[in-house]
Amino acid sequence: MTIEKDPILSQYLTHVRNYVIPPTDGTRVISKEEEVFTGGIDGTYDNYEGTSYPAPPTKAKAVSLYDVSGNEELQKILKQLFPSAPSLKDASLTEHQVIMLIEEQQASLELDTYATFFVVEIKQDYYLHQVRNSSPGMPKVSASDCDLQEARCEEGFRRRLVLPNR
Repeated sequence: MTIEKDPILSQYLTHVRNYVIPPTDGTRVISKEEEVFTGGIDGTYDNYEGTSYPAPPTKAKAVSLYDVSGNEELQKILKQLFPSAPSLKDASLTEHQVIMLIEEQQASLELDTYATFFVVEIKQDYYLHQVRNSSPGMPKVSASDCDLQEARCEEGFRRRLVLPNR
């Protein structure tokens, strides 16, 4: 079942557009990408021992961008979409894929207005990454543990979620 046809999830998620992330060799990690995340790489990366490890190569991947409506916590939405930890793999991207999407689609992601969230798999652990502009045209990234924290964003930013197509 697609998100658009799910009566519960369609209350919270509205499809915006589709993207195709090109194949990657998995070598790029967010903590080393200051030239992409010119607004900063949040200190949260220091809190997670598992971040910043290369991933296996990936094939091209189709993803969808969704507006998150209402005040529903992203954690609740993700739990409805992916009820068990192993199923988070279906929702996840690699750090390299996130970097590629930001590089290629920064303008269309509208990061000045939206905080965009990604589920990222790093060494079989899952993290919720938030990307938004700290200043116009300057993306900033932060991470939180998928199991412990809510997906919050600063006032003035609306929320979006990127998920692989199912």
